[in-house]
Amino acid sequence: MSKRPPGELEGQQGKVARLDGANGLPQGQVTDVKPLPRELPTVQYKEGRLAKDFIFHWKNDKPSLLVLISPEQMVGSNKQVKSRQLWGEDIYTDDSDLVAVLLHLGYYASNNTASNPLVARFYAQVTLLPPQEQYTSCFRNAVRSRSWFSTIEGCSYKVERCWMVTRSGKQLELQPRADDCAITHPTFALSSSDRQMNTRSTTGSSRNKPLTEVTVLYNLCNEPWLKYSMSSIADRGLKSSQWTSSRLREECLYLETSRLRFELSYAGTATTEEGQADNYTFAQCKRVLPVSAVRGLGVPLPAGEAEPVEENLTWDEIQWANMSMTVRGKQYKMLRMHFMPRCKGSQAQ
Repeated sequence: MSKRPPGELEGQQGKVARLDGANGLPQGQVTDVKPLPRELPTVQYKEGRLAKDFIFHWKNDKPSLLVLISPEQMVGSNKQVKSRQLWGEDIYTDDSDLVAVLLHLGYYASNNTASNPLVARFYAQVTLLPPQEQYTSCFRNAVRSRSWFSTIEGCSYKVERCWMVTRSGKQLELQPRADDCAITHPTFALSSSDRQMNTRSTTGSSRNKPLTEVTVLYNLCNEPWLKYSMSSIADRGLKSSQWTSSRLREECLYLETSRLRFELSYAGTATTEEGQADNYTFAQCKRVLPVSAVRGLGVPLPAGEAEPVEENLTWDEIQWANMSMTVRGKQYKMLRMHFMPRCKGSQAQ
């Protein structure tokens, strides 16, 4: 253990842009580092071994201390995180793993399975507390803590702050996520229930990778469209440019039920309490037209050809399912789908 004042950490404080959890960086908000606490004992994080240090400092009337965590351990693949070695909500037992607690509180993205090369180390300031009467379970930021309703020996603790030091020496304060909802990266992964097939190209290949079978249905104009499915509608990768929401900036999505056709199109951005957000329009097509006719009128369709059903939609108000989609609480059973590039009409109707 070292009692070196944390204010002597090398590096400079500064402002940087918010870091994105998709790149393996913190999912919480990043701000300036507050003045670092001085004269606090510092301990090194070790998987499953912090409880002894906590109890030692608690018995020696040192209720506050710093914990140094290496970036290789601050990952969701940490064994203590995977085995859910944490008990409590906000206040945790002394044997609760600190990395699991930080992920549970939302200081860092729990879906990061590899350390980020830009981060040199993490620091967490914890306050030691007396044992609690009970510790309740809580699902938060994709991590579920355990419950414990018996008296424990030792102490409890809560996290006061967390910050990181980058390789360049900048110190960044991390803030917990208060909405209890982790930033996820929704992308489609082939499940065991999906049909797979081998083609001549795959069987002749040394890799022999199976391909997903693509189902094509005929739309209301007797043209081939893709069958509506999660594999066709979901994001195509983890990069923001591969998200379906980004794709809708350049394309419109047409969907069909057994009798009706709908159009989902990008309608610009709007300012909300959380900042800039994309808006979408969900409209019902007045006529069922072939693709060539739709392209001639323009994509998205002009006002005379599409009647808005829901306007000023945010992405969170659109929910996708295997056989249906829900728009502002109303469910539509979809059968077919087709993406079309946005274009201006070449003819007048």
